[in-house]
Amino acid sequence: MASQSDRITAVRDGESLTLTLRGDWSVDSADAIDRVLRELPPSAGGRARIDLSGIDRLDTAGAWLIERTRRTLAGADASVEIAGASPPQRILLDRMARLAQEAAPVPARYGRLSQFMHHIGVGAVDTAADALDLIN
Repeated sequence: MASQSDRITAVRDGESLTLTLRGDWSVDSADAIDRVLRELPPSAGGRARIDLSGIDRLDTAGAWLIERTRRTLAGADASVEIAGASPPQRILLDRMARLAQEAAPVPARYGRLSQFMHHIGVGAVDTAADALDLIN
């Protein structure tokens, strides 16, 4: 089975999937590429190869799309290989992979007492501001 767009060719051979990427993978084309990537049939394990040798231009937006695709395939239990990346492309892709692994900061959680004290403090400041407005 093969599917093709102007920037992506997907060929599935048994349990093997090859994505051949080409052209401009930059913020200018990110929306169109994203739509094509989201329409790719899901992978069910096996091997996946993402070939970047045909990419003319790659920026952070394009690298993020490639990294997201790599993680999606790996999440479907596929063994994913990135091939054909130039040294600058490899540096950018490695950075995207590291960023994807970093955990998002956990928002501070406050207990009921802390929330209650916060509301009292906000109320006191609002009351003081209103009192100053009355004086002036």
